[in-house]
Amino acid sequence: MIEVRLMEHALAVAEEASFALAAQALGISQPALSRSIQSLETQLGVQLFERSHRRIEPTNAGRVFLERARELVARHAQLTHEMGLLTPGSNSSISLVVGPYVADLVAAPAIAAAAALHPSSQFRLRVDSWVEAIKAVRAREIDLAVADCSQILDDPELAVSPLGTNQGYLVVRPGHPLLSQRAVGIAQILAFPLVSSSRLPPRVLGPLVQERAQAAVAKMAGFPAILCEQVSVMRTIVAASDAVGMFTLSLVEQELTSGALVPLPCHLPWLHTQFGVVHRRNRALSPELTSLIKLITKAARDLERREGELRSRFAIENLAG
Repeated sequence: MIEVRLMEHALAVAEEASFALAAQALGISQPALSRSIQSLETQLGVQLFERSHRRIEPTNAGRVFLERARELVARHAQLTHEMGLLTPGSNSSISLVVGPYVADLVAAPAIAAAAALHPSSQFRLRVDSWVEAIKAVRAREIDLAVADCSQILDDPELAVSPLGTNQGYLVVRPGHPLLSQRAVGIAQILAFPLVSSSRLPPRVLGPLVQERAQAAVAKMAGFPAILCEQVSVMRTIVAASDAVGMFTLSLVEQELTSGALVPLPCHLPWLHTQFGVVHRRNRALSPELTSLIKLITKAARDLERREGELRSRFAIENLAG
Protein backbone atom coordinates (compact mmCIF):
# COMPACT_ATOMS: atom_id res chain seq x y z
CA MET A 1 0.00 0.00 0.00
CA ILE A 2 1.33 3.41 -1.01
CA GLU A 3 1.45 5.89 1.84
CA VAL A 4 -0.44 9.15 1.38
CA ARG A 5 2.64 10.95 2.69
CA LEU A 6 4.72 9.66 -0.23
CA MET A 7 2.08 10.74 -2.73
CA GLU A 8 2.07 14.22 -1.19
CA HIS A 9 5.86 14.35 -1.57
CA ALA A 10 5.64 13.43 -5.24
CA LEU A 11 2.94 16.04 -5.85
CA ALA A 12 5.10 18.69 -4.18
CA VAL A 13 8.05 17.85 -6.46
CA ALA A 14 5.81 18.09 -9.52
CA GLU A 15 4.34 21.39 -8.31
CA GLU A 16 7.69 23.04 -7.60
CA ALA A 17 9.66 21.31 -10.41
CA SER A 18 12.53 21.26 -7.91
CA PHE A 19 13.55 18.94 -5.08
CA ALA A 20 14.98 21.86 -3.11
CA LEU A 21 11.85 24.01 -3.37
CA ALA A 22 9.56 21.03 -2.73
CA ALA A 23 11.52 20.08 0.41
CA GLN A 24 11.24 23.68 1.62
CA ALA A 25 7.47 23.73 0.99
CA LEU A 26 7.03 20.42 2.83
CA GLY A 27 9.24 21.45 5.74
CA ILE A 28 11.65 18.53 5.38
CA SER A 29 15.27 18.18 4.27
CA GLN A 30 16.12 17.64 0.61
CA PRO A 31 17.86 14.30 1.29
CA ALA A 32 14.75 13.08 3.14
CA LEU A 33 12.58 14.07 0.17
CA SER A 34 14.91 12.32 -2.26
CA ARG A 35 14.70 9.14 -0.17
CA SER A 36 10.89 9.37 -0.20
CA ILE A 37 10.77 9.62 -4.00
CA GLN A 38 13.29 6.79 -4.41
CA SER A 39 11.26 4.60 -2.05
CA LEU A 40 8.10 5.39 -4.00
CA GLU A 41 9.72 4.62 -7.35
CA THR A 42 11.07 1.33 -5.98
CA GLN A 43 7.65 0.39 -4.69
CA LEU A 44 6.00 1.23 -8.03
CA GLY A 45 8.76 -0.19 -10.18
CA VAL A 46 8.86 2.90 -12.43
CA GLN A 47 10.76 6.18 -12.62
CA LEU A 48 8.52 9.12 -11.79
CA PHE A 49 10.79 12.09 -12.58
CA GLU A 50 13.45 12.96 -15.12
CA ARG A 51 16.43 14.26 -13.17
CA SER A 52 18.74 14.97 -16.08
CA HIS A 53 17.50 18.52 -16.65
CA ARG A 54 17.81 21.59 -14.46
CA ARG A 55 14.01 21.58 -14.20
CA ILE A 56 12.55 18.38 -12.74
CA GLU A 57 9.81 16.99 -14.97
CA PRO A 58 7.61 13.90 -14.59
CA THR A 59 8.03 10.93 -16.89
CA ASN A 60 5.08 9.50 -18.80
CA ALA A 61 4.54 7.03 -15.97
CA GLY A 62 4.96 9.88 -13.52
CA ARG A 63 2.19 11.91 -15.17
CA VAL A 64 -0.23 9.00 -14.87
CA PHE A 65 0.73 8.42 -11.25
CA LEU A 66 0.48 12.11 -10.32
CA GLU A 67 -2.98 12.43 -11.83
CA ARG A 68 -4.29 9.52 -9.77
CA ALA A 69 -2.32 10.55 -6.67
CA ARG A 70 -3.85 14.03 -6.79
CA GLU A 71 -7.34 12.52 -6.67
CA LEU A 72 -6.42 10.15 -3.82
CA VAL A 73 -4.76 12.85 -1.72
CA ALA A 74 -7.78 15.13 -2.18
CA ARG A 75 -10.16 12.31 -1.17
CA HIS A 76 -7.99 11.50 1.86
CA ALA A 77 -8.03 15.14 2.93
CA GLN A 78 -11.80 15.29 2.51
CA LEU A 79 -12.28 12.07 4.51
CA THR A 80 -10.07 13.39 7.30
CA HIS A 81 -12.02 16.64 7.29
CA GLU A 82 -15.40 14.90 7.43
CA MET A 83 -14.33 12.56 10.21
CA GLY A 84 -13.10 15.56 12.16
CA LEU A 85 -16.48 17.24 11.71
CA LEU A 86 -18.22 14.18 13.14
CA THR A 87 -15.95 13.90 16.18
CA PRO A 88 -17.88 15.02 19.29
CA GLY A 89 -16.49 18.21 20.82
CA SER A 90 -14.22 19.04 17.87
CA ASN A 91 -13.91 22.59 16.59
CA SER A 92 -15.46 22.54 13.13
CA SER A 93 -14.45 24.54 10.10
CA ILE A 94 -17.12 25.01 7.42
CA SER A 95 -16.19 26.28 3.97
CA LEU A 96 -18.75 27.54 1.49
CA VAL A 97 -18.98 29.46 -1.77
CA VAL A 98 -22.05 31.58 -2.41
CA GLY A 99 -23.32 33.51 -5.42
CA PRO A 100 -23.14 37.33 -5.35
CA TYR A 101 -26.86 38.01 -4.86
CA VAL A 102 -27.59 35.18 -2.44
CA ALA A 103 -24.57 36.23 -0.36
CA ASP A 104 -26.37 39.39 0.76
CA LEU A 105 -29.90 38.03 0.69
CA VAL A 106 -29.57 34.68 2.46
CA ALA A 107 -26.02 33.60 3.35
CA ALA A 108 -25.06 36.64 5.45
CA PRO A 109 -27.98 36.47 7.91
CA ALA A 110 -27.73 32.65 8.09
CA ILE A 111 -24.01 32.69 8.90
CA ALA A 112 -24.51 35.45 11.47
CA ALA A 113 -27.06 33.24 13.23
CA ALA A 114 -24.86 30.14 12.89
CA ALA A 115 -21.86 31.93 14.40
CA ALA A 116 -23.95 32.83 17.44
CA LEU A 117 -25.18 29.23 17.84
CA HIS A 118 -21.76 27.64 17.25
CA PRO A 119 -19.11 30.02 18.64
CA SER A 120 -16.35 27.39 18.39
CA SER A 121 -16.90 26.90 14.65
CA GLN A 122 -15.08 28.70 11.86
CA PHE A 123 -16.94 29.76 8.70
CA ARG A 124 -14.86 30.36 5.57
CA LEU A 125 -17.00 32.20 3.02
CA ARG A 126 -16.14 33.07 -0.60
CA VAL A 127 -18.37 35.02 -2.96
CA ASP A 128 -18.14 33.83 -6.56
CA SER A 129 -20.28 33.03 -9.60
CA TRP A 130 -22.68 30.08 -9.48
CA VAL A 131 -20.45 28.25 -11.97
CA GLU A 132 -17.41 28.45 -9.69
CA ALA A 133 -19.51 27.57 -6.64
CA ILE A 134 -20.76 24.33 -8.20
CA LYS A 135 -17.31 23.53 -9.55
CA ALA A 136 -15.85 23.84 -6.04
CA VAL A 137 -18.45 21.41 -4.66
CA ARG A 138 -17.69 18.86 -7.38
CA ALA A 139 -13.96 19.14 -6.69
CA ARG A 140 -14.56 18.59 -2.96
CA GLU A 141 -12.87 21.92 -2.23
CA ILE A 142 -15.75 23.16 -0.06
CA ASP A 143 -18.48 21.78 2.14
CA LEU A 144 -21.40 23.72 0.75
CA ALA A 145 -22.50 26.03 -2.05
CA VAL A 146 -25.45 28.42 -2.04
CA ALA A 147 -26.03 29.59 -5.58
CA ASP A 148 -28.28 29.43 -8.61
CA CYS A 149 -29.26 25.78 -8.98
CA SER A 150 -31.40 25.85 -12.13
CA GLN A 151 -28.81 23.88 -14.13
CA ILE A 152 -28.14 21.09 -11.61
CA LEU A 153 -31.53 20.06 -10.22
CA ASP A 154 -31.23 16.54 -11.67
CA ASP A 155 -27.50 16.04 -11.12
CA PRO A 156 -26.93 12.54 -9.65
CA GLU A 157 -23.73 13.56 -7.84
CA LEU A 158 -25.17 16.57 -6.04
CA ALA A 159 -27.78 17.01 -3.34
CA VAL A 160 -29.75 20.16 -4.14
CA SER A 161 -32.27 21.84 -1.83
CA PRO A 162 -34.08 24.65 -3.71
CA LEU A 163 -34.72 27.82 -1.75
CA GLY A 164 -37.69 29.16 -3.68
CA THR A 165 -37.77 32.07 -6.13
CA ASN A 166 -37.94 35.85 -5.89
CA GLN A 167 -38.67 38.23 -8.74
CA GLY A 168 -35.91 40.48 -10.01
CA TYR A 169 -36.36 44.04 -11.24
CA LEU A 170 -34.48 46.50 -13.41
CA VAL A 171 -33.50 49.73 -11.62
CA VAL A 172 -31.85 52.97 -12.71
CA ARG A 173 -30.92 56.34 -11.27
CA PRO A 174 -33.50 59.14 -11.04
CA GLY A 175 -33.64 61.13 -14.27
CA HIS A 176 -32.52 58.19 -16.39
CA PRO A 177 -33.63 58.55 -20.05
CA LEU A 178 -35.62 55.30 -19.87
CA LEU A 179 -37.91 56.74 -17.18
CA SER A 180 -39.44 59.13 -19.72
CA GLN A 181 -41.07 56.14 -21.46
CA ARG A 182 -44.40 54.68 -20.26
CA ALA A 183 -43.30 51.11 -20.98
CA VAL A 184 -39.80 49.83 -21.52
CA GLY A 185 -38.72 46.81 -23.56
CA ILE A 186 -35.48 44.87 -23.66
CA ALA A 187 -34.39 46.57 -26.89
CA GLN A 188 -34.49 49.98 -25.22
CA ILE A 189 -32.76 48.68 -22.09
CA LEU A 190 -29.90 47.10 -24.02
CA ALA A 191 -29.04 50.49 -25.50
CA PHE A 192 -27.59 51.25 -22.06
CA PRO A 193 -24.87 49.46 -20.07
CA LEU A 194 -26.17 46.44 -18.18
CA VAL A 195 -24.64 45.62 -14.80
CA SER A 196 -24.65 41.99 -13.72
CA SER A 197 -22.66 39.20 -12.12
CA SER A 198 -20.04 37.60 -14.35
CA ARG A 199 -22.01 34.41 -15.04
CA LEU A 200 -25.74 34.78 -15.57
CA PRO A 201 -27.62 31.45 -15.59
CA PRO A 202 -28.91 30.37 -19.04
CA ARG A 203 -32.56 30.93 -18.03
CA VAL A 204 -31.72 34.67 -17.66
CA LEU A 205 -28.98 35.03 -20.24
CA GLY A 206 -30.96 33.25 -22.99
CA PRO A 207 -33.84 35.75 -23.25
CA LEU A 208 -31.43 38.68 -23.08
CA VAL A 209 -29.26 37.30 -25.88
CA GLN A 210 -32.30 36.51 -28.01
CA GLU A 211 -33.78 39.98 -27.57
CA ARG A 212 -30.41 41.56 -28.24
CA ALA A 213 -30.02 39.65 -31.50
CA GLN A 214 -33.45 40.80 -32.68
CA ALA A 215 -33.14 44.40 -31.47
CA ALA A 216 -32.58 47.03 -34.13
CA VAL A 217 -30.57 49.44 -31.98
CA ALA A 218 -28.18 51.77 -33.78
CA LYS A 219 -25.75 52.02 -30.87
CA MET A 220 -25.91 49.06 -28.52
CA ALA A 221 -23.88 48.90 -25.32
CA GLY A 222 -21.50 46.06 -24.55
CA PHE A 223 -23.24 43.02 -23.14
CA PRO A 224 -23.22 42.81 -20.23
CA ALA A 225 -21.18 46.00 -20.05
CA ILE A 226 -20.16 45.80 -16.39
CA LEU A 227 -19.44 42.49 -14.65
CA CYS A 228 -19.10 42.39 -10.88
CA GLU A 229 -19.60 39.96 -8.00
CA GLN A 230 -20.17 42.62 -5.31
CA VAL A 231 -23.76 43.84 -4.98
CA SER A 232 -22.76 47.03 -3.15
CA VAL A 233 -20.49 47.98 -6.04
CA MET A 234 -23.25 47.25 -8.55
CA ARG A 235 -25.63 49.56 -6.69
CA THR A 236 -23.08 52.37 -6.60
CA ILE A 237 -22.38 52.09 -10.34
CA VAL A 238 -26.07 52.14 -11.27
CA ALA A 239 -26.79 55.13 -9.01
CA ALA A 240 -23.92 57.14 -10.55
CA SER A 241 -24.40 56.38 -14.27
CA ASP A 242 -26.87 55.49 -17.00
CA ALA A 243 -26.25 51.79 -16.36
CA VAL A 244 -29.17 49.46 -15.67
CA GLY A 245 -29.01 47.08 -12.72
CA MET A 246 -30.83 43.84 -11.95
CA PHE A 247 -31.81 43.38 -8.30
CA THR A 248 -34.44 41.92 -6.03
CA LEU A 249 -36.27 44.52 -3.96
CA SER A 250 -34.49 43.58 -0.72
CA LEU A 251 -31.13 44.42 -2.27
CA VAL A 252 -32.16 47.99 -3.11
CA GLU A 253 -34.70 48.69 -0.35
CA GLN A 254 -32.76 51.62 1.09
CA GLU A 255 -32.10 53.13 -2.33
CA LEU A 256 -35.74 52.81 -3.39
CA THR A 257 -36.85 54.39 -0.10
CA SER A 258 -34.45 57.34 -0.42
CA GLY A 259 -35.06 57.76 -4.14
CA ALA A 260 -31.44 57.03 -5.07
CA LEU A 261 -32.69 54.29 -7.41
CA VAL A 262 -35.95 53.90 -9.32
CA PRO A 263 -37.51 50.70 -10.77
CA LEU A 264 -38.16 50.65 -14.51
CA PRO A 265 -41.71 50.01 -15.82
CA CYS A 266 -40.70 46.64 -17.20
CA HIS A 267 -41.78 43.20 -15.97
CA LEU A 268 -39.65 40.22 -16.98
CA PRO A 269 -41.09 36.93 -15.61
CA TRP A 270 -37.86 35.02 -16.31
CA LEU A 271 -35.79 37.50 -14.27
CA HIS A 272 -35.97 35.76 -10.90
CA THR A 273 -33.74 34.03 -8.40
CA GLN A 274 -33.53 30.26 -8.20
CA PHE A 275 -31.12 29.67 -5.36
CA GLY A 276 -30.37 26.34 -3.77
CA VAL A 277 -28.16 24.73 -1.14
CA VAL A 278 -25.75 22.29 -2.80
CA HIS A 279 -23.38 19.65 -1.46
CA ARG A 280 -22.10 16.28 -2.64
CA ARG A 281 -24.85 13.70 -2.32
CA ASN A 282 -23.00 11.10 -0.24
CA ARG A 283 -20.91 13.33 2.01
CA ALA A 284 -21.25 13.31 5.78
CA LEU A 285 -22.89 16.37 7.34
CA SER A 286 -21.72 17.52 10.74
CA PRO A 287 -24.26 18.86 13.26
CA GLU A 288 -22.92 22.38 12.63
CA LEU A 289 -23.29 22.02 8.86
CA THR A 290 -26.80 20.61 9.24
CA SER A 291 -27.66 23.54 11.48
CA LEU A 292 -26.29 26.02 8.93
CA ILE A 293 -28.41 24.49 6.15
CA LYS A 294 -31.53 24.89 8.32
CA LEU A 295 -30.62 28.52 9.02
CA ILE A 296 -30.10 29.17 5.30
CA THR A 297 -33.52 27.67 4.57
CA LYS A 298 -35.09 29.87 7.25
CA ALA A 299 -33.35 32.96 5.85
CA ALA A 300 -34.75 32.12 2.40
CA ARG A 301 -38.29 31.90 3.83
CA ASP A 302 -37.82 35.21 5.62
CA LEU A 303 -36.60 36.75 2.35
CA GLU A 304 -39.69 35.57 0.48
CA ARG A 305 -41.94 37.21 3.05
CA ARG A 306 -39.90 40.41 2.95
CA GLU A 307 -40.04 40.57 -0.83
CA GLY A 308 -43.84 40.32 -0.69
CA GLU A 309 -44.00 43.20 1.80
CA LEU A 310 -41.76 45.36 -0.38
CA ARG A 311 -43.82 44.68 -3.51
CA SER A 312 -46.86 46.06 -1.73
CA ARG A 313 -44.94 48.95 -0.19
CA PHE A 314 -43.50 50.16 -3.48
CA ALA A 315 -46.56 49.20 -5.58
CA ILE A 316 -44.30 47.17 -7.86
CA GLU A 317 -47.18 45.13 -9.32
CA ASN A 318 -48.41 48.25 -11.11
CA LEU A 319 -45.11 49.07 -12.83
CA ALA A 320 -45.71 47.01 -15.94
CA GLY A 321 -49.22 48.29 -16.32
